[in-house]
Amino acid sequence: MKKHRSGLTSGLLLGAVALGALSSAQLPDQRLSHGATSMATKAGAAEETHVRQVYASLPLSFEANRGQTDQRVRFLSRGPGYTLFLTPRESVLVLRSREALAVRREGAGAKSNPKPSALSPQPSALARATTLRMRLIGAQTEPAVEGLDELPGKSHYFIGNNPDKWRTHIPTFARVMYRSIYPSIDLVYYGNRSQLEYDFVVAPGADPSAITLAFDGAQNLSIDDQGDAVLDTASGALRLKKPLMYQERNGANTAVDGHYVLKRQHQLAFHVESYDASKTLIIDPVLTYSTYLGGNGDDSGNGIVVDTGGNAYVTGNTTSTDFTAGCTPPCTGFDQASNGSQDAFVTKLNPTGTALVYSTYLGGNGDDIANSLAIDAAGNAYVTGSTTSPNFPTFPTAPCTAFDCGINGQDAFVTKLNSTGSALLYSTFLGGSTTDSGASIVVDSFFNAYVTGNTLSSDFPTFPTA
Repeated sequence: MKKHRSGLTSGLLLGAVALGALSSAQLPDQRLSHGATSMATKAGAAEETHVRQVYASLPLSFEANRGQTDQRVRFLSRGPGYTLFLTPRESVLVLRSREALAVRREGAGAKSNPKPSALSPQPSALARATTLRMRLIGAQTEPAVEGLDELPGKSHYFIGNNPDKWRTHIPTFARVMYRSIYPSIDLVYYGNRSQLEYDFVVAPGADPSAITLAFDGAQNLSIDDQGDAVLDTASGALRLKKPLMYQERNGANTAVDGHYVLKRQHQLAFHVESYDASKTLIIDPVLTYSTYLGGNGDDSGNGIVVDTGGNAYVTGNTTSTDFTAGCTPPCTGFDQASNGSQDAFVTKLNPTGTALVYSTYLGGNGDDIANSLAIDAAGNAYVTGSTTSPNFPTFPTAPCTAFDCGINGQDAFVTKLNSTGSALLYSTFLGGSTTDSGASIVVDSFFNAYVTGNTLSSDFPTFPTA
């Protein structure tokens, strides 16, 4: 995970800005924080590297949609380089190319990097994000879609400055099942070693030849000599590995021969050789996209700290969770194509690194980047970074009057989350009329937060006024 750099070389903010505490209660000194008391200093570079590796290899999870995205979506999932949206009628997979990721990282924080919109064309590289839509031909149009194996971690969304639209305590699941998507055939999405997979579970007596996959967003679909299905897109090739088919016999999985069959344009079916129709059959296509991405994905971890209980906290930025519907203009609301913006996030991992405790997203309709975080003795998280969102969530909610609020450039932000990541204890802009960024943050035993960073604003707020 790469540390975000703003690229600013002038206007260094001298000293630090102290934000008044909300409580006068004195706590023991913070054991670990980003900066001078970083995890790299206290626990060593080896431990920091280990935490980063654990974070990158966490199992996939699926969030139930509780209003954080379009109402058509039932579940969503993020993985290395992709976002998956599951609706009753289709799955929508958003992937980004190496070029798109490079433009995102190089452009993040630049004053001249306004958020693209339906009326403002995207930079060519950002437009190389590929949206692949998979529909099931002849399937049930309104199947029962449910999450299975609920996980302990929760997700929280503070997107925009309207508290009525914030969403907290969203449950996550290890699997999502579409029941009877075809007669006596279920479809199950899950994660396997951080990779996205999906299985068709064919009950005894069901007909696997009924399954037909249609792909929108691919320019061409072919089957190569290895039996893989190759989807050519504007950004590169995606590969569906030759399907693994098997049945359980005598307590062990026994392979069944089978392969893809091309039907109409951009449609795939499955041909299954002889098998025991009295037993359940599993058809497992595997999507391979790492060669297409050519990078670490579009999620960036910029700061890590560990509390006294061994819990690890990661902060950074991730792509927007907006549903990419691929509509025909004019489009409104969630129908608009993905615009390439990103939100800040804070994720807490348990001491063993095996599960998420929470993931909280912060942002507005521009680019929001978290650069550093600190934890106090009560487990509250303090985050600083930069935002170009005029509607970045602030609390107590305040109009954009003191600063430019990202309208003409970017401001620093400072946000304090409670110990479960489910509430803003405070959240504020910090900046002037041009470009400002928060780079590092620490907290003292009186809950005061000290922020350092950089500014190009001649009207940066100073006290006493100077």
